Amino acid sequence: IGEKTAAKLIATFGGLSEILSNIDKITGKNKEKIEKSKENILLSQKLVTLNHSLIVDPILENWPGPQKEELNKFFNNLSMKSIV
Repeated sequence: IGEKTAAKLIATFGGLSEILSNIDKITGKNKEKIEKSKENILLSQKLVTLNHSLIVDPILENWPGPQKEELNKFFNNLSMKSIV
């Protein structure tokens, strides 16, 4: 579904969960596409949802520095020796 169709569906139903719960009111290819992609739609929604319960120390000095040894292994495994 393209941007314009998605905007129309959101305007009509109010949001993604409402679109999915009213799938029987959608017709034609759009209904077909949504039904086929429901699993990916839900995964995409989960991936873009911010986790507000994450606790991060706001004082930068308390953060650990980069783990140079681990980074070196990582870049070496990717054959990115110029970064190491």
